[in-house]
Amino acid sequence: MNGSEEIAIGSPTESPTKGSNDMSEQLPSPSRLNVHQPFSTFPAGALIDEFFSHSEAEGEFHKESMRRIFDLLLEFKIWSESRPAQEIDRFGDQMDEQLKAIQAKEEEQGTFSSSSASSFSITGVSILGARQNIPQVEPTHPIVVAAHCPRNAT
Repeated sequence: MNGSEEIAIGSPTESPTKGSNDMSEQLPSPSRLNVHQPFSTFPAGALIDEFFSHSEAEGEFHKESMRRIFDLLLEFKIWSESRPAQEIDRFGDQMDEQLKAIQAKEEEQGTFSSSSASSFSITGVSILGARQNIPQVEPTHPIVVAAHCPRNAT
């Protein structure tokens, strides 16, 4: 190619004349590009500056979001720790009523036994422990296991 050659850029809708495979017979394109014509410079500075401004703004947004989430977590923790005493008392009263109702039904039906009485007392102790902020006994604790096992078991 010499310095004055041009490359034709055609649109996808343009097609060569029917039956012809010769490029010289192709319809001329309205837009032509000179290969030796200088290209415009890439505006790297503007894009880089825009990127840095966006990344700084994103960093500030991220910091602000994390601070707000942390504040929300702290507020929720404070709120949740300030209310359990009243709710535990209310829950304990409801549990006591339910346990007494179950015990009354079992006595009425003649199915009330000492093993169910011990389970009621253990449950009552755990509720009282929760009310007084005493650590509760785990169900796998030897005292709890012994209370639910028959006396003659090994």
